[in-house]
Amino acid sequence: MHRSIYLIYGHLWLCCYEKRYYRIAEHGLDKELVKKTRYKYWLYKQITILVLNDKFEVIAEKKREPGKYKCRSFYVGKDGFYVQRYHPDDPNISEDQFTIDRFQLVKRDHI
Repeated sequence: MHRSIYLIYGHLWLCCYEKRYYRIAEHGLDKELVKKTRYKYWLYKQITILVLNDKFEVIAEKKREPGKYKCRSFYVGKDGFYVQRYHPDDPNISEDQFTIDRFQLVKRDHI
């Protein structure tokens, strides 16, 4: 079985409140899964959310589970980066609701 291991990087989204950038990287898919899902493969993509500083260095990243987020529906707000949660097989998602998750950096004290 051939597996794709590449990442597709999207646009940089500026957070002018915190002088940082957000970026979504989409993970590649197995060719057999693409065929099996009738080419609705975007529903099963795994994404990683990257946070970059003003020098474009990665300061945080969070890998998200496959098939939960719509990679093209997001925005930057004062409180973080918002991504639409969407998958037709998810029983917690309703067609008449717009569900989003917020991602933010949390400062932790070192022990």
